Amino acid sequence: MKIQGIIFDKDGTLFDFNKTWSKWAESFLNRLTSEMHSRESNDLKSDLSNLLGYDLNTRVFHGDSVVIADTPEAGINKIKPLLPNYNFNDLLELSNKLARETTVFEVVPLLSFLNKLISLKLLLGVATNDTEESARHQLKNVGVEDLFSSIKGSNSGFGAKPDPEMCLAVCSELCLEPQEVIMVGDSLHDLEAGNKAGMITVGVLSGPAQRSELELQSNFILKDISFLPSWLLRNID
Repeated sequence: MKIQGIIFDKDGTLFDFNKTWSKWAESFLNRLTSEMHSRESNDLKSDLSNLLGYDLNTRVFHGDSVVIADTPEAGINKIKPLLPNYNFNDLLELSNKLARETTVFEVVPLLSFLNKLISLKLLLGVATNDTEESARHQLKNVGVEDLFSSIKGSNSGFGAKPDPEMCLAVCSELCLEPQEVIMVGDSLHDLEAGNKAGMITVGVLSGPAQRSELELQSNFILKDISFLPSWLLRNID
């Protein structure tokens, strides 16, 4: 197998999804309901969290949550009907601002992990349905932004996963053919995009999706990205 590059999804793959985004969800919902009386606030917060697929009690996202695989715009479209006093752009700006301010939790220590891959002469990229600005900010905060030769988000001009254009744009920027590149992700959107692009797909079980779901779109499945270097050494030419 000739592998020269790896494209990673971000949330659920590089960063622990629930630990990272539950903080965002709490902050976002609190800001939207902060000026209401307590009962009214609690009712609206419950309704908004249900639309976002977030359990306020367990602080865990449901597997089919719009936040997990879709774009920030899709999440805002879900909740906008309950927030008539907000316009769409203000909600999106607040969501993105809080995302940039949210502390991220790495699935593994990313600096040493990514340097290990680079030592194998692999080029690295990110394709996320989050915004490019949020992705760059979060990767910079853990000191790894510069290790990626290409970072694309849902607002980078190439659409969003499961469409393949974002992945193809990363391949182009890496100067690699899709068949030379692995797409690593924790959701069906990630893997479907990789398959449509003609890439090798590796599913990881560090996100909300179950093995039985990922098997539908994965060439290979690993517990999390920490198993990737040893897998590569067994499979790379």
